[in-house]
Amino acid sequence: MLILKIFHGTYKAVTQECRKVVKRLVAGESLTAAVRTDDALESTQTSDEIMLDHPYPGNGATPAFYVEPLGEMLGEGISSDRRFSLEREQALFAEFLEHPWGLVTILGRQNAQSWLVESPSRMRQYLQAVERHRLILDAAGECFVGGTHGSPRSWWNFPHGVGFSLVNLGVPIEQARAFGHTGTMPEWRSLSSQLELAS
Repeated sequence: MLILKIFHGTYKAVTQECRKVVKRLVAGESLTAAVRTDDALESTQTSDEIMLDHPYPGNGATPAFYVEPLGEMLGEGISSDRRFSLEREQALFAEFLEHPWGLVTILGRQNAQSWLVESPSRMRQYLQAVERHRLILDAAGECFVGGTHGSPRSWWNFPHGVGFSLVNLGVPIEQARAFGHTGTMPEWRSLSSQLELAS
């Protein structure tokens, strides 16, 4: 999976780069203007993990793909700037979902809560992006790490964005949990058909 180079490095270095991008986005630039979306690394060509949440204290010095800071800082920037309209925020959210790496920034707990809570329309958009990008996410393999520690797992093992959205759009919690445990393609196809995500 291609992930922007600004996400790769130590947590401190990634945070510094993301802060520059957020400043431009809050000022009104589009995502493609604020960051080079073609300046990316193939995650499968490195052994570095994709960190979905804040790293455990002391672990941020280890090079990895830290995808969480951009979404978190952007959310904070939007909420503190009264000039940022809801329409502009929604357009930016849609821009993120055009890219697999953008979808991944909302897999973790913090960003899933801030970007998806109380917005069924965004939850549907999010799951439709999962439908579009799921083969790329599958090909990335067991490289995703969530929370403060833990071993790398596949993308479907993280319930924060996907599971939260499934349940809030009417999928029984047992069915959503089952997908979080096994993540098989037939299960996803069933969920996708149930919610008409491909339409």
